[in-house]
Amino acid sequence: MGVVAAASGVAARRAAPGPDGHRAPFVRRVLEWPGTRWVQHAGERLHVHAPAGSRAARVLPALAARAAEVRAANLRLLGAPADTAHLELIALDAREAMRPFVGGTPGGWAEPPQSALLFVTNDSARAPLRHELMHVLSWQLWGTPSGHWVSEGLAMHAVGRCAGHDLHAMAAALAADGGLVPLAELPRRFQVEGDTGTARYVQAGSVVRHVVETFGLARARAFWRGGMSSAPLTLGVDVAAMERAWRARLAVTPVATSWTAIRAEVRAHGCE
Repeated sequence: MGVVAAASGVAARRAAPGPDGHRAPFVRRVLEWPGTRWVQHAGERLHVHAPAGSRAARVLPALAARAAEVRAANLRLLGAPADTAHLELIALDAREAMRPFVGGTPGGWAEPPQSALLFVTNDSARAPLRHELMHVLSWQLWGTPSGHWVSEGLAMHAVGRCAGHDLHAMAAALAADGGLVPLAELPRRFQVEGDTGTARYVQAGSVVRHVVETFGLARARAFWRGGMSSAPLTLGVDVAAMERAWRARLAVTPVATSWTAIRAEVRAHGCE
């Protein structure tokens, strides 16, 4: 899962693409890629594109409807109005198809300054719409986050559940496995690749969800902008106290299965 930084929330909003003929550079580059013919479906303030003849092309109307639902849900999480920039979504069948456009094979890629996202969806992988759309919307509406970890954490908060497992329950399983890192070290030790990346995503998501649920949206937004070191000012507690409360919460969260089992399910099927 990738995200390209916006200079600021205002700049991102002004750079947002419009309908046909006014698309942002990233979207034009993908849709003008040599040798690929694209089909599209127009939804409510969005377009969804897929290569002609692909599995994704056959489900474009369903993807457009789902994207509209997810956008509305994410806006509610952000405490934001329903009106947002026109969105461009590009669906591919396989991770390898991402490589020409983003230089790697993530399941999703967001371009907040351009109101665009590229994602993989097929019979085994869920379209990561909640996650990637939250990147676009949060950067545009909340501004530039303090770091990668909190951006991914908010996107995981939007997902809520992976493979049927609640986010806090996943973090509780990770805690039982000894896989958590101290919160003061999370920004520095955050990574996205492999099993460690999966663990960091889950921890970041649970921490951000705890902040939202405990301190409310206004303080969570300030924390998003200020980062871990801003906790005494933005949340009214220091990082050590926040960590104790968060870990106490995980300690009483029911865990249905092991972290090893959860990690295998997430790697096989992804999260929305």
